[in-house]
Amino acid sequence: MRADSSSPLTIRIASSLEDYSIFRQAVEQGRCLETWDIAADTRRNELEILLLCRAFLRDNPEHRIELLPSANYARSIRMVKSGSADVSGETVWADDAEALALSNAVLAQGEIEKGIYTRVDHPVRSYPTDQVDLGAMHGVMVSNWTYDWQLINGLTGHVSSAMNTNSAFKIINLGRADFTLSELPATDDMSVLCGEERLFPIYGVKVLMPGARHFAVSNVSENADEVYAALNRGLQLMRESGELKTLYQHIGFMSERTQEWKVLEAKS
Repeated sequence: MRADSSSPLTIRIASSLEDYSIFRQAVEQGRCLETWDIAADTRRNELEILLLCRAFLRDNPEHRIELLPSANYARSIRMVKSGSADVSGETVWADDAEALALSNAVLAQGEIEKGIYTRVDHPVRSYPTDQVDLGAMHGVMVSNWTYDWQLINGLTGHVSSAMNTNSAFKIINLGRADFTLSELPATDDMSVLCGEERLFPIYGVKVLMPGARHFAVSNVSENADEVYAALNRGLQLMRESGELKTLYQHIGFMSERTQEWKVLEAKS
């Protein structure tokens, strides 16, 4: 049974073409509630466009979704701030969403874990978990990813900045750095591919991101209040039914495989 729903709305979602390419048909045709094959290597930001669409349609299946192309995460946030879009197509950190309304937490504090990723032949991958010392290693991270940058600098005093994820992966595979942080996929070997660069996890150790992630909703677009309320109603229904957790588990979040892995603590 649906919670008190709103009248049908047209909801404009800002998302990069790369993020919504997999589920574009589902979103644009209003078919998000159907069963869709979710591959184990689907990235979080790709999944979240489907999750967002489902949340709105759980509130009211008559809502209409419009996808607005955006260059990247930062551009999507700017579009929502200006009111040219109603909501961001992927979740955001609270610190990135100044002057925006934040939905209820989609991934709560403690639900966002990342693996330590390195090249396939790095010796650290064979170390016992209690001997993994990242402080003696060289990390690499995209510096404008605020939370990741702060976390990796708390794990080691030796960190280089990369322009993007592909660059970070390439630097590691060239032997110019030892590790980076990445979300853990549900694939068998948990490896992560970016472009032509593949990295592998140090099994048995992980880190927890310090914050929660939310969808960002415009404060100035038409029907902003109604969009905000509809989104939170839909997300609440999905959390209560377990659907929210199930979707994320499809791609490796909150996985039983990593439940007992040692959490490496960042130094303050």
